[in-house]
Amino acid sequence: MKKFKGENIEKIKFTNNNYIAEKDVPRKREYKGYVKVGWEHPHGEGINIIRNKDKSIHSIEEGIFENGLLMNGTEIVYNDGSIEKTIGKYKRYDNGNRHEWISGKGGMLFYKTKQDMKKNKPFGYMKGTFDDGKILKGEVFKPFQINYTSHDFVKKILIKKRFKNIHYKSEYTTGDLENGEIFYENGDHYKGDFYQDMPHGKGKMIYSDGSKDVGIWLIGSFKKVN
Repeated sequence: MKKFKGENIEKIKFTNNNYIAEKDVPRKREYKGYVKVGWEHPHGEGINIIRNKDKSIHSIEEGIFENGLLMNGTEIVYNDGSIEKTIGKYKRYDNGNRHEWISGKGGMLFYKTKQDMKKNKPFGYMKGTFDDGKILKGEVFKPFQINYTSHDFVKKILIKKRFKNIHYKSEYTTGDLENGEIFYENGDHYKGDFYQDMPHGKGKMIYSDGSKDVGIWLIGSFKKVN
């Protein structure tokens, strides 16, 4: 008998017509792979396909599962007008609402069509190191288009470091202060600290015409020379 995570497992194929996905929308699950002996919970290597009522695919999970949740592999979700593909390892949560979030090295890629995904031509992405679904270090391309930021003038963000609840002089940021670079659609380029994807703290803005502002920034506005 084969074992995984201390449990006896067997390889099967099944369809569950009563599977409930997010927002209590009834969908059908088709699974092929390993499960705990006597149970229909993915446990080990497998592929899990969730179909909508009209039989179209809502999502595909493929990789290593543990107690029904994907722990290492790929998840593809088909949204209206886009396709989201997540690759990496995941953390498991059982706080009354079982789910998993990408954590560790990985990526989230966004495509407009299946053909774009097949050719690996995303219109936007996040690549780097994650924790609980949040990118800690890495690159975010076309952040507005993938709903990462509300600023449609930002083209790319490079996150080098993320701080937690930073006191900045007399200012207290309730979110995370970050350090890295921001590239703008108009050709401007910022290097330094930023908060909510806006210059905040010490930094340098190099404008498209070659001029610069170097010093202290506050929520996107240049305040003074350091």
